Amino acid sequence: GVILQNNIKEIRVVDNKLVISMEWYVSVFDTNLNRIKILYTYGYSGYAGEPRPQEAFIDQGNTLWIADARFGLVKAIDNQQVEPFYPNGPKTSSVFTMAVKEGKLWMVPGGVDGEWRNLLNTDGISSLINGSWSTISGQQASASLDSIHDVLAVAIDPKNSSHVFAASFRCGVLEFTNGSFTTLYNEVNTAGN
Repeated sequence: GVILQNNIKEIRVVDNKLVISMEWYVSVFDTNLNRIKILYTYGYSGYAGEPRPQEAFIDQGNTLWIADARFGLVKAIDNQQVEPFYPNGPKTSSVFTMAVKEGKLWMVPGGVDGEWRNLLNTDGISSLINGSWSTISGQQASASLDSIHDVLAVAIDPKNSSHVFAASFRCGVLEFTNGSFTTLYNEVNTAGN
């Protein structure tokens, strides 16, 4: 028998196959409950690559499709590799603050609770410029933005809409020029308290 060790998100039967979306992976079983497919890494490693499947479906061509909370719509290529499909939109639906100037929209995901404790939100900073969304995250310039959490405020320079600042909860102030991260101001590179 098969022992399910993680939280089940969704179960469905497709063409005599049992498709189970677990907290971290998706398994497909035949009619004898033999596992015939498991998809659990998406070809990435570490926290940024952990899958969060919510639902899964097998189409008529026997392709496994996954609705994933972190990667969006995912097409399984084999047991470890996937092809994610992203719509033109921000990386996250979490929005704490937005700023707009001259048709340029910037939004930050934020993350504090009612007692001003951080929530460790690392969803990046998204912008909508010329009808196209982009999210700034990961290794940028000299800083890993994935380690900067809970960005709570964003401001656009009133004299230059291509110059933007964002403030995080206890991680510093980030500066962006022309849609790219340029500087992190924190206790290491600024004087005073």
